[in-house]
Amino acid sequence: MILRPPRRRTAILLAATMVSAGIVSPGCRDARDPAARKPASVAAYPSTFSNLPQWDDGLSEMCYYDAADTIYGKTRRYFRLMLLNREWLDRTQRVKTAPPTSAGDTSAATSRPDQAEAIGVFEFNIIEEIPTENYNYRHMVTVFLNRASLRPEKLAASSQEWCGTTFKQLQWLPDALKVRGFSYFEGEADHEWTLPAEPILYPREALCVLVRAAAASQTDIPLSLLPPMRSNHMPEPTPSESRLNVSAETRMVRVPFGRFRARPVTLTEADGGQTAQFFVEAAAPYRLLSARFDSGLTLALRFVERRAYWDRSKPSRFYRQGAAP
Repeated sequence: MILRPPRRRTAILLAATMVSAGIVSPGCRDARDPAARKPASVAAYPSTFSNLPQWDDGLSEMCYYDAADTIYGKTRRYFRLMLLNREWLDRTQRVKTAPPTSAGDTSAATSRPDQAEAIGVFEFNIIEEIPTENYNYRHMVTVFLNRASLRPEKLAASSQEWCGTTFKQLQWLPDALKVRGFSYFEGEADHEWTLPAEPILYPREALCVLVRAAAASQTDIPLSLLPPMRSNHMPEPTPSESRLNVSAETRMVRVPFGRFRARPVTLTEADGGQTAQFFVEAAAPYRLLSARFDSGLTLALRFVERRAYWDRSKPSRFYRQGAAP
């Protein structure tokens, strides 16, 4: 059983606020709003978010969301957990590796020859278990984003339900994007694609991080987005041109976690495809407060903790040990 914090009036007001605003959520209240809107520059926009000191405290940011999605034509309600923490990625093997000798040097290391290949990254995990009548859908997506640029480095995604398992792996290499998919569906099966390294194609699952960086710098960001990998199907990796539009105005919004000042960010796609509305807290650390996607997926922040979840002696303040969502 998941232990939920005591329900407050914010939970009662959540549905009405999301309907009227298109999405709702709380924000962090311990930092100031950016002073001025910056010019649109994909190369410069990550710095405000990427350089936040909290990413160097050795802990993971754990955000728990009230989520709803449509499966078999019905709305399913569940918890989504999103983890974000700093890691280092081996440039050759494309797996996590030991940190550089100097914690402040995320580009190279000198303690061992193999550590010279360490890339400073954000590891972003999405964990979901969605109940249906007879069995649960389980999704886990891991995205590694270059900390300095927020360019994707690697994605691994798996989806399971009692009918089968689907797995995807994407690797952004210097000369190409390698896409591999393994699906149990007839007509999909096993596939590999090699796409050009430029323009950069972003995984749609990274949006929950990219909107935070866009809101932090108050910068509109053009993106070439891949189709969702969080699925038990394996889609063709055909990109669509999109844009994150950051509002110059902020507003107060409510979610189960509280009432906060938030900045709206809208995803618009040039071909008229899937769009999304996000509310990001207007102050550092610019957490994603709520989201609504045209696919039917909605998120509303319920709880946040910073914790070394890999340390079994450090229990969560949200769920009891042995009952992780």
